[in-house]
Amino acid sequence: LEITIKSPSGNVKYETAKDEPVDFDSGDFDDVCRSITGSRLDYVTFTLPSSSRGTLYYQYGKSGEEKLSSSDKYYRSGSPRLEDVSFVPASSFSGTLEIKFSGRSTDNDRFSGTVAITYTSVKDPAIVRYTSDGGAVNFQSNDFVSACSIRGAGNLVSVKFNTPSSGTLY
Repeated sequence: LEITIKSPSGNVKYETAKDEPVDFDSGDFDDVCRSITGSRLDYVTFTLPSSSRGTLYYQYGKSGEEKLSSSDKYYRSGSPRLEDVSFVPASSFSGTLEIKFSGRSTDNDRFSGTVAITYTSVKDPAIVRYTSDGGAVNFQSNDFVSACSIRGAGNLVSVKFNTPSSGTLY
């Protein structure tokens, strides 16, 4: 497990293997909103990427799946939920894609940022990465399930953590 502490910015970063969809985490966007405005996230909107690079979906792979439009608002709490937004890369895309977003805090402050998604040819299956601006990092079980699956280790049963040299696990 690798956790990187960084300075506050308007960036959300994801890294994954080529051709893998990326599910957005509302906590990542809430962290950006808090670092810029000091308040919780209300909603975000996205500037749509070129279709040659991929497509943003709401409820990807589920009943009700639909492509996003640039005017759609996705909420931290409420509907439609930001947690249900995914980016699906075009089959020919590799490298890093940047998707601009803008949002509003619960105090009506506006902010903007960029989602950077980096596709690597080989993802190191032994490392689950998170980045934080100094705030809490919430582990996502699907990240550990994916790491286990990529390694060909079968189904994940449990995860054991060693005591970190800095910070605290809760």
